[in-house]
Amino acid sequence: MNRFILFLSCVLVCYHGAAQPGNQTVLGHTDSLRSTILKENRKFYVHVPAGAAGQAATQRYPVVYLFDADAQFAAATSMIQYLSTNYNALCPQMIVVGLLHSDRRKDLTPTHVVADPPFWAPGASKTTGGGEPFIAFIEQELMPYIDAHYPTQPRKMLIGHSLGGWP
Repeated sequence: MNRFILFLSCVLVCYHGAAQPGNQTVLGHTDSLRSTILKENRKFYVHVPAGAAGQAATQRYPVVYLFDADAQFAAATSMIQYLSTNYNALCPQMIVVGLLHSDRRKDLTPTHVVADPPFWAPGASKTTGGGEPFIAFIEQELMPYIDAHYPTQPRKMLIGHSLGGWP
């Protein structure tokens, strides 16, 4: 028995395991757009349903625009994929565009807040009130860009939580 344990220990120490390349679940990719309205470069995530590259000329998809993509993109994309599978087709396959915010209080508040609400850190309201230009960016720059570069349908949906549910 001791020889077997010694042999097994030797094998485990000498054998090195490596991660298998290409065995990853990829939910999307990063894209970006220079906004003349916001006067900055905006990054966003894009998920296109599997197989869309081969069907791009014929198959078109509704688009979900998702706020707070850094926290919500993986969950929302996974749920949409799951709900649109053949055995559970509760919703259509969709393109998901996840919007990233460098300052979410600026992007997601419609007016400037003069005094900090009790649950915000002191000074957090200084950059609030950029909601209108942000929505203009989505309507006038981002949506036309997505329509031009991805196989979209005219149907669109906006998803947000907390401040992201306000605009």
